[in-house]
Amino acid sequence: MGALLWLLSSEPGYYHRLGGGKPFGFGSVSLSINWAKTDLKTGTHWQEYYKSLFPVPKPDQNLAEESDQNLAEECVKLYKTTVEQAYGDNNQKFENISFIAAFCRAAQGFTDDLPIHYPKTNRDDDKGFTWFVKNESGQKLALRLLSEDNGLPFNP
Repeated sequence: MGALLWLLSSEPGYYHRLGGGKPFGFGSVSLSINWAKTDLKTGTHWQEYYKSLFPVPKPDQNLAEESDQNLAEECVKLYKTTVEQAYGDNNQKFENISFIAAFCRAAQGFTDDLPIHYPKTNRDDDKGFTWFVKNESGQKLALRLLSEDNGLPFNP
């Protein structure tokens, strides 16, 4: 739950990108939580709700939203702490863990002004497969971590 809530509460300027090869931003969506229509509960609360044969009274809307937001913050905090403990090296911060840094880089978009296209063997190459064929028979370059990507060379 914490991971989902973290993904839905991204920083301003972060977007979920549906297909990375869209240089004009098509497929970029911003997601957010509509707290007025959210009913976030712990497992214990849901257990009580489903055990009851009578309708459970709803709390005041403002209190419910605040309660949901507090629970969400707790879930996100627990998620971040768990990820740091499981994947962090030497007390590594959440934002610096490789897959989190990669997601944040993709969500921010790239500011390096590199063109977005399939790898090419030269600037005029319009056959996208030639780079891959050449790479397979040569150095066999792998993609770098997304958080450290600086583009692929023309000739592998």
